Amino acid sequence: MKNNPGCDVIGLDIVNTALEANRTRADSEGIRNLSFVSYDGIDFPFEEKSFDLVVTRYALHHFPDIEHSIEEVSRVLKNGGRLFISDPCPNECDTERFVDDYMRLKKDDHIKFYTKDEWKDICRRQGLIITDSFDSSIRFPKKKDTAYGYEEVIGKHDKTVIESYNLVETDTELYLTEQVNNIMFEKKSLSVV
Repeated sequence: MKNNPGCDVIGLDIVNTALEANRTRADSEGIRNLSFVSYDGIDFPFEEKSFDLVVTRYALHHFPDIEHSIEEVSRVLKNGGRLFISDPCPNECDTERFVDDYMRLKKDDHIKFYTKDEWKDICRRQGLIITDSFDSSIRFPKKKDTAYGYEEVIGKHDKTVIESYNLVETDTELYLTEQVNNIMFEKKSLSVV
């Protein structure tokens, strides 16, 4: 933000302690074009066509009504505005969604990871058309003593699917490698879609 003083950036989160920590850090670093807003997790607290860009990173899989959430993103984007999604996805062979069952062990309100095709369909219905994408991966640790039901989840899914996530178990932790969708969408007129 310091390098782009003409750009206003708003951080949006449902967790007020995270917002306050980020406000404190921005203030201490002298960043004046960065603000933070509390969000109820349903409706964005902004006027229509307010933003040129919305970026969401590792968050959308927690949203219980993804169609409404993307509708809200589209509502606040200007025509020609962009949405960048970076969120893990299931592996191609994971048709029974082992990864979603596994992620729900964390008790952080995980709902669902979406495939790139699912994102295309969801966003298209809201006038958002894919313009670019790339794939990456991330390796998440999970404490074994908080992964209640881990053995049950492993036992009900195909071994080949589990191996596709490169699951590693140590004495105290579980490590899973997840693929990540990184997708840029542009808002078009719904009549064009």
